[in-house]
Amino acid sequence: MATLKALLFLVAASSNVFAVEGIEAPIPGYVAETLHTRDSPVSFDGTIEEKRELPSVLPYKIECADEKRWKKAYRWYIQDGLTYLSKLRAKPKMGPGPGNCSRVSCSYEAAIWWCNDNSEKLELNSFQEIADGASSILDQCISYGLVMDRAGGQAFMPGNWNVIVRQDKDHCGDLKFWTIVPSGEQESGSPQGHKLQYGTEKI
Repeated sequence: MATLKALLFLVAASSNVFAVEGIEAPIPGYVAETLHTRDSPVSFDGTIEEKRELPSVLPYKIECADEKRWKKAYRWYIQDGLTYLSKLRAKPKMGPGPGNCSRVSCSYEAAIWWCNDNSEKLELNSFQEIADGASSILDQCISYGLVMDRAGGQAFMPGNWNVIVRQDKDHCGDLKFWTIVPSGEQESGSPQGHKLQYGTEKI
């Protein structure tokens, strides 16, 4: 098996990932930190299979959104954010907390945040760890709807950091709706034919 050796950079391929200066923190009393795009590159050495077998980080507690503290977001758009985060090959870094947060994915009012509750700086192994936390929220905090399901909540991770999935209207793109049409008459605006377009957020 050939060895995978690549020097991969964290690049802002789409503007849904990096926070806008001055945005509101996800929780009252917390602060929002901008995730910078020019962190040091990360070098990986190993087979593709070895990278896929890296253990996931699972939350020890999940609190689902109650629509009072914050509202749930459409699962479709959160899942798209998970896919994006899983493709980033860098180590996310966060300044000291507690309550220091950065919005790492945001489109169509569906945001993923991660927060550092440590008093010192925090560096994760990969963005996949954040995606794993958000995925756990989607698994346990789902509200089923006629057209689209919603999900939201907060996942508390080992190492004193957490992930938040929620509706976010602060520089978070436009929410688009579609109508249900009979089979065989699928329109481009429906979930099956709809392609997410980023770039609504200016940095």
